[in-house]
Amino acid sequence: MSKLFLLLLILWPLPVKAQRDPVRGIPVLVYHRFDQRQTGATTVLTENFVEQIDWLAKHGYRIVPLQDVVSMVTENRLPPSVRQVAITVDDGHRSVYTELYPLIKVRHIPITLFIYPTVISKASYALTWEQLQEMKSSGLVRIESHTLWHPDFRAERKRLDGQAYAALVHDQLVKSRSILEQRLGIQVHLLAWPYGIFDDDLMQAAEQAGYTAAFAYDGKIAMPNDPRLAIHRIARSPWSRRLPGARADGCSQAGGEAMNAMRLVLLFAAFGIWTVRDCVAAVSQRVLITDANTGKAVSRVTVVIDGRTAPVDGSGSIEIAASAKSVSARAIGYWPYHSDIAALREQSTISLRPIAVHALYLTEYGIASKALREPVLDIIRRGGANALVITIKSDRGNLAYPSAIPLATQIGARRMTTIRSLPDLVTDLHSKGIYLIARIVTFKDDPLATAHPEYGVRLNSGGLFKDREHLSWTDPFRREVRDYNIAIAVEAAKAGFDEVQFDYVRFPDCPQKLQFSGTADEAGRVKAVTSFLAEAHKALEPFNAFLSVDIFGYVLWNRNDTGIGQRLEEIVPAVDYVCPMLYPSGFSFGIPGHPNPVGTNEDIYQTVRLSLEESIKRTHADPKMFRPWIQGFRDYAFSRRPFGAAEVASQTRAATDAHADGWSLWNARNVYTDACLK
Repeated sequence: MSKLFLLLLILWPLPVKAQRDPVRGIPVLVYHRFDQRQTGATTVLTENFVEQIDWLAKHGYRIVPLQDVVSMVTENRLPPSVRQVAITVDDGHRSVYTELYPLIKVRHIPITLFIYPTVISKASYALTWEQLQEMKSSGLVRIESHTLWHPDFRAERKRLDGQAYAALVHDQLVKSRSILEQRLGIQVHLLAWPYGIFDDDLMQAAEQAGYTAAFAYDGKIAMPNDPRLAIHRIARSPWSRRLPGARADGCSQAGGEAMNAMRLVLLFAAFGIWTVRDCVAAVSQRVLITDANTGKAVSRVTVVIDGRTAPVDGSGSIEIAASAKSVSARAIGYWPYHSDIAALREQSTISLRPIAVHALYLTEYGIASKALREPVLDIIRRGGANALVITIKSDRGNLAYPSAIPLATQIGARRMTTIRSLPDLVTDLHSKGIYLIARIVTFKDDPLATAHPEYGVRLNSGGLFKDREHLSWTDPFRREVRDYNIAIAVEAAKAGFDEVQFDYVRFPDCPQKLQFSGTADEAGRVKAVTSFLAEAHKALEPFNAFLSVDIFGYVLWNRNDTGIGQRLEEIVPAVDYVCPMLYPSGFSFGIPGHPNPVGTNEDIYQTVRLSLEESIKRTHADPKMFRPWIQGFRDYAFSRRPFGAAEVASQTRAATDAHADGWSLWNARNVYTDACLK
């Protein structure tokens, strides 16, 4: 039976004796935002709210404190009247104070605010502590918990391992109560589940945290036999007076007044025919993208809706169509964000979690070796790092995992497997809270050049060029070479890596004259490198993975392309992160004003800091676009000094002081100490 037919049945006049008996429960209505001009999936026109309240009064409904609902459930008793309703407002938007509060003062309406405190007095769209204090003092407004920062518990359970997830749940439930109680001088006993997501474990955690009741978000009327920690609530109506048009305000095809919408809400919920979420799903939604810590809007965000990049306006918000299924977002300095659309329907923000990447490097062998892998993971568990760079295509051109790319098998690049499943590896490491970077050695590719000499870099004599390791390189101009490496990057992104990092995206540094399929002067080299990066960046966009590139340290200082196609000003716009190899030992000729890069720990510090500051000055780019590779191995160019805890600490401090996006520590043997990683 279609929903439209059921809708007609509800609205069709019926004989009195054919109507059902009234449902003996209390509807708990949920609101979020109020506005005088525009409506949306979580925003009600102020005049519509007034009409809805008038409709309730006209039809004999009495607005009661939420505690009456809690008492009905905890005492398992029927309410004294079938015409009672409670009003709740989630999140803490400033319009609660500017639009709603003046109305409830005049009409003496009791309401309950469910607040997540991390945005209060921080986000421009949020309430302030002073406003909450004033509303609380009126005696009409009760303030309760909506967790600490409104997480999607379903997504967090998938992302974190058991211990980390339990810690997150504890913080969300306990810290929220503590902050609200300390700032407002109140007792917090009630909880609203973010996005309406809860399960038995979460309800048990809420009880242990001291909550006496908690509320769901499922479009049903609260009944005496509801679970005490999952009491039903009904979303507020999204309709306005306007008929549907280019910007539909609701799913009522008949249009009509806003009180008809309230009637539908109550009828649909009472009879279980059509939940309010069905109507909300028919409305486009504007979502603000914010910093999870500060609540401020995040700039320079890339949003992907159902695999396609979507425009973000100047205020940092995005319009999400009713037909959307999934939403992803990313911005430099933050974890990538992924969500299905259902989790966003009751929320007006996408909160991005900041991260400064502190990465350790593991080869394709290191990730497979328990002797090498476990000490690295132990450093991460103790807080010394939070990310891994893992080689999936090696310096010798071998793919470490079962790739579905036919060319990889044809050229013999799949002779050995050290990573049995990329998705399984990602799932396991994400559950430990680790940011993951897939390293791909790009144009240095002996198997591809050997199997297809026409793709290789050639000597004037016609033979394949061999580098100091007697390995062949591929031609950066060749379409087949570019497509192959981009296909590998896409496999990594599909597996769930947060970032794909290309290494050896350059021409060979060779004094001999070499032969390429394109014009290999400076302009040609630079164009080949930067256009490849731009193509890869576009290919990765649907999968919400960042793109980074490793470059020589001297590229930050040289105004030319260093003879390898890497020119800083052209590379920066093509990628998300630039990862210069700022190993002090690599600056064998020194840098301007700093002739001895490894003389003392202070010299080591200055080598990294001065190089980063030079790159920022030259490009005017956000410092967080730069994440340097730093040295975790013995000096090879100057004094042969070992690089231990003090030397590494000098480099990490330099990266921090230059406001870079963290650092990545390189040791080819994958042997690290956490003495310097704090």
